[in-house]
Amino acid sequence: MFLILQIWVEDVSRWPQDPPVVRCLTNIYHPNIDQFDETDSSNICVNVLDLCTWTSHCDLETCIQAVLFLFYEPNFDDVLSLVCCSDENFQELVQESLRGGVVDGIPYQPNEGWMKRKLFKEKSDQENETAS
Repeated sequence: MFLILQIWVEDVSRWPQDPPVVRCLTNIYHPNIDQFDETDSSNICVNVLDLCTWTSHCDLETCIQAVLFLFYEPNFDDVLSLVCCSDENFQELVQESLRGGVVDGIPYQPNEGWMKRKLFKEKSDQENETAS
């Protein structure tokens, strides 16, 4: 799956003693990423960025890799989003949100990267059907 996400890293003034604040500016249906709100210090829940578990040996790449890992392994045992707190129908609801649909009363913008990939795949499938 291809996505276009805007991730913002800020408040690195105390790094590496404290973790940076990492925000996902793209609203996405995910148990560990809450809806973006400018008043939140962070809207991503991942252990490596937690002040209690932070180690000064972590670098920025480790932080970003930890966030990316959430897309492969969502953690339903430590949810941040009250909207997405169950793995029931998770894949279908993610697809709907990426499509630009409404999930649990929250409207999502279509994800440009996902939409381009979907159109490319549909076109490729049609060409394969025509060729056979």
